[in-house]
Amino acid sequence: MGFGPGLACSINLNSVLTDEQKALYQDPDIIRKIIAETRTIAIVGLSTDPQKASYFTAAYLQYEGYTII
Repeated sequence: MGFGPGLACSINLNSVLTDEQKALYQDPDIIRKIIAETRTIAIVGLSTDPQKASYFTAAYLQYEGYTII
């Protein structure tokens, strides 16, 4: 999994933040750097139900070597 130009790698952020706040808190380059360097991720609302998206996401990330909290 890489940070290529594909749709799955696109970082699109929608919020009510001002442009200044978006530049400060939602810089795609900084987000990509954090994702690339971080190996532990906390998932709030993680479900034990295998049919829920949070379960699938956690399972995939764990398979890819991340520690899930």
